[in-house]
Amino acid sequence: MSNTTTLPILPENPSLLTRVRLGYKALLIAKDDPGNPEAGARINDCFEQEIYAKLAVMMRAHPTGQKILEERPSLEAGDVDLDALESMPAGSLGHELAQYYKDNHITPFNTTQPIRNEIDYISKRYRETHDIYHLLTGYGTDVMGEMMLQAFVRGNMGIRAPLMIVPFGFLTSRFSTSVAGDEEGIEPFALSEYVSAVRAAKKRGASIEPLIMIRFEDHWERSIEDLRQEFLDAGKPS
Repeated sequence: MSNTTTLPILPENPSLLTRVRLGYKALLIAKDDPGNPEAGARINDCFEQEIYAKLAVMMRAHPTGQKILEERPSLEAGDVDLDALESMPAGSLGHELAQYYKDNHITPFNTTQPIRNEIDYISKRYRETHDIYHLLTGYGTDVMGEMMLQAFVRGNMGIRAPLMIVPFGFLTSRFSTSVAGDEEGIEPFALSEYVSAVRAAKKRGASIEPLIMIRFEDHWERSIEDLRQEFLDAGKPS
């Protein structure tokens, strides 16, 4: 359930420092409450407006991307039949996504953020497909896996929020026992290991077409391995 934390209003023509400060506050809220509509909108306004505008141009020039923008399919809670997905063959995208939600004790993304334009829709689409990106890339939901996925989408779509999230992930592993401390038997990451992993993930993301172009609703019954070969292993089209 979304919390009621009220974020300060973003002023007109904000400075970079103001955008970073308010965007960071929104990121902290979204970390614990991914469906918070106010936090989602503020992250978009502070960091990603220009990035999503560029992605919109790319999507309009791409057959599937254009279809997504025109039809605006939704994968948020209430629009996804998890029982139907779970009944699909083991190894398929649909089945594995339903199992992912069950295994992680989570539900699909949900938001009340208004969709005023294509930029708002791309922001929503990116957040509601986050869990599918985990499945497709193979990155886990532990701290390292989450940070590798953040680096991947930085390389894949140019999204700016990972520039703040990825360093925060390393600090979390060093100082937060609740996430990566002795009580979970997880050793803090070595800096060299962390930097190497996130660099490789970013490079991997940059080597392929933006995943925002995939209409996942058309691929529920296909195996994840087939989808990886088509969309990740093939690289960018020449």
